[in-house]
Amino acid sequence: MCPNMAISEARGTFVIDPALCTECIGHFDTPQCVAICPVDDTCVIDTRVPRYQA
Repeated sequence: MCPNMAISEARGTFVIDPALCTECIGHFDTPQCVAICPVDDTCVIDTRVPRYQA
């Protein structure tokens, strides 16, 4: 679901590559990892990264 191919699986855990992640800005209103994740509050948006928009 990631438009930037930033999500991969490593040993049964999904990992987001911060170098590829744009939080779907310009693609979707909500980051797709957050929208589709079956476990609440596991996709954490890093507010220290300049691409973050409140």
